[in-house]
Amino acid sequence: MATSTTEATTARDPVAEVAARLFPKQFDDDYRGHPAAVWILCLVGSSYLAWASLGLIAGGIETRADGWLLGGLAMLAIVSYRAMIPLISLLMVADDIAGGFPGDVISLAFAGLAAIGLVLSLRAGDEATGWRDRGAQPI
Repeated sequence: MATSTTEATTARDPVAEVAARLFPKQFDDDYRGHPAAVWILCLVGSSYLAWASLGLIAGGIETRADGWLLGGLAMLAIVSYRAMIPLISLLMVADDIAGGFPGDVISLAFAGLAAIGLVLSLRAGDEATGWRDRGAQPI
């Protein structure tokens, strides 16, 4: 049985939806993921900034510039550009997996936490459960 053209045009492409959430046309406050992803990004981004600051203060600990960069971008996404949250979460997962030392439990724990945040940020709002971000509300 052939499908009609209206059914074909209304069918959703999940890959295109994920790509549109990861790389939106513009970075604004239009965030449609789960609110818990914002809090997870806040925790992981704060830890990035804390680790970079500790390296700067202690001097003996190797400071990584990506801690300042990703932590700052996470805070910017949380405060102003919430459409960036899935992309920043993806970058943090990649950084923790690629930049961590083999067997480094802390890097793997933060990679797992950032991955959970990434999955939650890519989920669409669900009317049945009642969660949906209502726009720009301060944390």
